[in-house]
Amino acid sequence: MAGLGVVLTLVVRDPVAQATRLIEENRLTEATSILTDVVAKDDSNARAHMELGKIHWTTRSYRDAAESFRRAHKAEPEREDAGIMAIMSLAQTPNSDALTAQ
Repeated sequence: MAGLGVVLTLVVRDPVAQATRLIEENRLTEATSILTDVVAKDDSNARAHMELGKIHWTTRSYRDAAESFRRAHKAEPEREDAGIMAIMSLAQTPNSDALTAQ
């Protein structure tokens, strides 16, 4: 039982982990709210941007997904997955040629 307390404490202290758990439970609105708060306080939080991107991708908000993945990649350039997902998201948007030319 003590182990459960440690897990719950870590989740409460790590809002991105809490949001990830909510995403797994398909509670996307709650997860989005938490993640939006996280990136508002720390725009360099690549994990939060990645999770937001995944939510946007799932809900087919591809422009928002591309922006979230782009920010994740900017925060952590070694995250090749973020860069790839940003490109894939842009490819799903109408007028994607115009977006990539900017």
